[in-house]
Amino acid sequence: MLINEYKRIYSFINTDNFYTFVFYFLKGLALSFLIVTLSYTQIIMATKCINCGEIIVGRTDKKFCSDQCRYGYNNKMKRQSEKLILDINKTLRRNRKILKQFNPEGKTTIRTEYLKKLDFDFRYFTHTFTTKNNNEYRFCYEYGYLKLDEEKTLIVNWQPYMDS
Repeated sequence: MLINEYKRIYSFINTDNFYTFVFYFLKGLALSFLIVTLSYTQIIMATKCINCGEIIVGRTDKKFCSDQCRYGYNNKMKRQSEKLILDINKTLRRNRKILKQFNPEGKTTIRTEYLKKLDFDFRYFTHTFTTKNNNEYRFCYEYGYLKLDEEKTLIVNWQPYMDS
């Protein structure tokens, strides 16, 4: 029925050319429909940048609008996942600085309250050394301490004989 309608409208075109014309006409319609559909799909599928929320132009699987946003997002995720490590390292460095401050000569005994006043955190240390008498020295890198009692703490430097 549709073909007869086309024949009536385009009766001036001979029969051989008519089918060729219909083929290219329908092919053109299909191509136009495909272009319109893809454009519509691209508009609907517009995504937003994970980092800043801007609309992303380009591939449909892109997550970021720019390299700067990608770097910023990944750095933020890394900072969040490594926050505990950074906090512990900060505490260890602070402990080392305090021990170094109180131990300029290599071996010093001080009151434990001085360490506590400077926010020395006794929970964090890098390694231990146990003597033959079962005294356990706790070290923050190359500076160590031994709690003699509740009031006094001995601060020492790492010695070569402690390597074994």
